[in-house]
This record gives sequence, structure tokens and C-alpha cells, in this order.
Amino acid sequence: MGSFWNGILKLNRETGQATHYNTENTGGILQRRIGDPLRIRIPYLKFDKEGNMWVCNFGASRPLVVKTKDDKWFNFSVPGSTNLSKIDIDAYENKWITVQGVGNGLIVYHEGKDFENTSDDQIRYFTAATSAITGNKVNCVAVDLNGSVWVGTSEGPVVFDCTDPFDTGRCKGSTKKVIEDGIPAILLKAEEILSIAVDGGNKKWLGTRNGIFVTAPSGDTVLYTFNTRNSPLIDNTVKQLAYNGESGEMWISTNAGIQSFRTATSTATRTYTDVYAFPNPVRPDYQGDIAIRGLARDVQVKIVDMSGRLVYETYAEGGTAIWNGKDYNGVPSTSGTYLVFASTTDITSPADTFVTKILIVR
Repeated sequence: MGSFWNGILKLNRETGQATHYNTENTGGILQRRIGDPLRIRIPYLKFDKEGNMWVCNFGASRPLVVKTKDDKWFNFSVPGSTNLSKIDIDAYENKWITVQGVGNGLIVYHEGKDFENTSDDQIRYFTAATSAITGNKVNCVAVDLNGSVWVGTSEGPVVFDCTDPFDTGRCKGSTKKVIEDGIPAILLKAEEILSIAVDGGNKKWLGTRNGIFVTAPSGDTVLYTFNTRNSPLIDNTVKQLAYNGESGEMWISTNAGIQSFRTATSTATRTYTDVYAFPNPVRPDYQGDIAIRGLARDVQVKIVDMSGRLVYETYAEGGTAIWNGKDYNGVPSTSGTYLVFASTTDITSPADTFVTKILIVR
């Protein structure tokens, strides 16, 4: 947990034991804010695939910090930028970091072969003068499941699809085009994007001052809009979004409190040992959808009755498939047990694998 007062707290949930990291026990790596000796400000933490923890040390003279998986600490200077606020890491281990403040933009950083030798480090700045960013503030950044880097600005999202973000000639980012009332428009150009999260179906959740906008995986269609008028959202200013891939919940932080929305789970496995459906059994008074979770990403799902007749067919979003309990004609399925099969194009897996059962009681 990062504190905006005094460093980092690590809590062992099993034992309840807590470790507090500050300037004194990190060899001076965690630094106090310039001009404010009372505060070690940590607005964001992110683990890379090797288990190293990257830290934004807001306002410090060397504001980018890493704690390695073997508990060694290093920090790095970022010329001209000390107010690092949020960070995400792409498939090439590039660190995309927002810089708080008007006109400060975004940086991308790569530490090279090792942490101790900074001679091969790479850094690049993205601003309105050097990229497709037009807004005067960059608030957030998120890497989606296809490796695209989504950046939230004061004038909508900007997307970077770069295998080499240090290629100044080619990597400039772009905006997404959508059709609004039959007219092409730039995606959410009039909205300040405060937060971005990606769910298990690769949909983008964009938090704004006017609620949440959910886009299709491609980003060219707005699928849902949630605000206080049309949904249980308790406040329209969505400051932070965080996705739990195991439960399929999108956690939403607003000025009025925290709530969650259950969406697609995420999984990378092709085995089907932990698939389950809920609610199960489906009782007579239940009218909603039935979720099938624990599937491999984007597999085809077939639901058949005990006689083998195909009742319904769909695809999983991430690791979750949704069935409304009806057949193709919209007729509610009768009481009985239904079998769920998963089909995949993976040649190492069976074409149709029985994964779970659903009991419906009318």
C-alpha cells in the first residue's frame, strides 16, 4: 500500500504482520518530497512479470523506484519530471508513467539490462508537441490484453500501438474513431478521462466526471454508459478503476464511496478444472443471467439438455460466458439439468470438453 504521507506498507494477510518502508530502511532510496521533508509520497505501485515492484515516489529528486523480488532497492532520476503519478508496464517491460500537472504529459522508460548500470537506460517524453495527445493533462494509463497502451487525458483517450515506443518517427499514438448519430467522431473527445481499467474481455472501462464509459475491445464502439441517472453508480466522478480477474469484479472508486460491478473474468489457461456456474441451481424466482466462470479466454460455449439437443451457444468474454436461461427463440428453458461444453481452436485441447452442469428449477 502506497501512502501519500510516509512511504509504503506491506501487510501479510495471513499473519497480520506489517512492514513499513521509508527513507531509513531503504538506504535512502525512498525519498521525501522536495521542499516538504515530512512526506514520502507514494501514489502508485505496479509489479512487473518478474516480481519487481515499481514505485512512483511523487516529488522526489529520483522519483522512479524499484524494489526487486530479492528486496534490493534502486531509484532513477527522470530529467525535468518529479511528479510521477501512475504507471503501467507493457509486454516489452517498458514502463509507461503519467506525470501530474498541466502540460507534463507521459513518459516511457526502460531500465536496460540491469538496474545498477543506467548507461543503457532509455526514456522518452510524450506531450502535445510530440504525440497525438491534445489535452493539457494526462491522468492515467493502462495496457490492454493485446498490448495497446491506453492513455487518459483531459480530452479523451489516446492509444499507443508501438513495439518500439522509443521510435520517435513512428510511435506518436492515435485517437479512436466512433460513429455518433451517423457522424464519425473522436472517442470521448469532450470527456476528461480520470481512470482506465481493462476487464477480462478486453473491454476498456473509462472513468470520467460524467460516469463510466465501456468500450468494445477494439475501442471503436461505446457499449455501455453508467451514471447516477441510469445505473446504481453512486457518484459520477470516477477517480479510480481496478479489475479483479479472479472474481470478474470491476472496483469503482468515487467521491461518494467504493462499489463494484461484476463483469468478465480473465484467464490464460486451456484446462477446465475449476469451471462453475452461478446461480446454480437456478430457482423459480430468479430472472437474471447465468454466469459460467473459469473458462479459457474467448472459447465457444455450448449448452445442451440431457438428450443432447443444443439449447444455446455463445462465446466467453475473457473467462466468463453469459446465458440468459433461454433458447434461441427466447423461450425460457424448462426444469432440468443442462450440460456446458467448451470448444476451442487450440489443437492441444479437445474440440468439445464437458466443463460443468446447470440445474434449472421452474
